[in-house]
Amino acid sequence: ARAEFLKNTLDESATEILRTALKEDIYTFSHVPNLTDENFAGNTSGVAMEFKLMGLEMITKTKEANYKRGLRQRIAIFAHYLGMKQIALESHSIVPQFSRGLPKN
Repeated sequence: ARAEFLKNTLDESATEILRTALKEDIYTFSHVPNLTDENFAGNTSGVAMEFKLMGLEMITKTKEANYKRGLRQRIAIFAHYLGMKQIALESHSIVPQFSRGLPKN
């Protein structure tokens, strides 16, 4: 019987091509730009940079909404706990605010 399939015969160029393609696919399907890419930054303005980060912004908005919903639930639970201790707190008066730090120019 032959056991050639046990011998590791990897072609380095094919492995490098596969690694590069896999890396690009990860960035493409996750909607996150490759920040280390030489074509990413260059001499782009803040508006162009914001356009390149649009997919990441959509993901961020979704995560921010989920986080805000969970935070409001925790605030409501805490307000209920304080109510049991005879301390008045209106949970709807606390509004979580998030600010983004993206450049404009």
